Amino acid sequence: MTDIIDIITDNWDTDIVALPSIINGLILNRRFYGRVISTELIDILDETEGVTGRRFFDSESHDGYDTFIEAASKSDAKLIIKALKKICSTYTPVAGEENILQWVGGSWSNFNDVRIKFKFILIIRKSGIASY
Repeated sequence: MTDIIDIITDNWDTDIVALPSIINGLILNRRFYGRVISTELIDILDETEGVTGRRFFDSESHDGYDTFIEAASKSDAKLIIKALKKICSTYTPVAGEENILQWVGGSWSNFNDVRIKFKFILIIRKSGIASY
């Protein structure tokens, strides 16, 4: 599948907000960046979506990413979220790779009372209804 960092950087709308640093959180530490989107590929299938209710499951049907947005203010983080949601809603599929970029969940927290953190999951799906 197409790399999530490439999808985000190639489709970013700078009219909404300036592009933050976008990193692979498994390689780099997001705490070294002032404004950052950090993605970590989930390699445990149960962490992506519950599997117990499925009759058919194909691990190749999607890639899930734990994704973190960290910024100095909640208003800046909200603009980054807005830009990412626009990418999800307007994403043009890559033939033979993936069809849908989906946003799942989200929760706010403070990091050391200095920065705001928003955590959610991005899922790249190969079909409209993955795993069924």
